[in-house]
Amino acid sequence: MAQVSNSVYFMLRTKRVGACLLWTGGTSGKNGYGSFRRGRKGKSRYTHQYAYEQAFGAIPKGLEIDHVCGTTLCVEPSHLEAVTHGTNLRRGFAMRRLRQAQHELEELGLTATFSVTKRRHCNG
Repeated sequence: MAQVSNSVYFMLRTKRVGACLLWTGGTSGKNGYGSFRRGRKGKSRYTHQYAYEQAFGAIPKGLEIDHVCGTTLCVEPSHLEAVTHGTNLRRGFAMRRLRQAQHELEELGLTATFSVTKRRHCNG
């Protein structure tokens, strides 16, 4: 039986949901990020880092990969950006605040779409 390449193995464990390409395979227990390993001795990898490297090359030294969409299981390359740790933390904090505001609006019968990098659009 022929062995499946890493990229085929990876794509077989994804599902398109809206604009996101979600990882449906295993996750790391502590933080909920997608992770995968090939073979018993294979190195465990975060899926968002693997997806970024496949699309854009090596992650620049001193940077980490941020999910611009705010979805930790998303591996859509256009949703991944290499940023500093400080930028990643600020965006994560902003995303949590926006989600809280969205829930508060929903309790009032309003809906809103938020993005950390784009303007808010409210559908009242």
